[in-house]
Amino acid sequence: AAMKVLCALFAMLLLQQVPSEELTKEGRITLEKHDWRDQKQPTVITVGKEVTFAINAYIDDFMGKPIINANAKITNTTAANMHVIYFITFYDERNRVVGAYAMETKLKPQGHTNFGSALIHGTEADFARVTHYKLYTTAHATVSE
Repeated sequence: AAMKVLCALFAMLLLQQVPSEELTKEGRITLEKHDWRDQKQPTVITVGKEVTFAINAYIDDFMGKPIINANAKITNTTAANMHVIYFITFYDERNRVVGAYAMETKLKPQGHTNFGSALIHGTEADFARVTHYKLYTTAHATVSE
């Protein structure tokens, strides 16, 4: 019986060592036009401890058409391979969705990625209506590839 208790305690200890976090964040935002040559930095939304997400949020131009750029720098600060997901939605004052984007990837231990394809298509008039956002992120340990 003592061995079963010891094994159960050891298993619980191992499970507590597995990195995992799930976060939500929401707030007010006014999207501004931004050009990479500008000195002024765009709005950056940050969350996370084990895996950090720094998400740019601004209006840009992609091949002559307006977009919301929601690119992210995602950094794994753990010693584990991590599966990460982020989902961001932009809303107007009546809580109608103006645009949304989601992505997922795997990060190696102490690895990072600059995810640069988070482009939300629409019109500048739509983007001017944005008043707030909701962000969801999750990261959990996974097997290496």
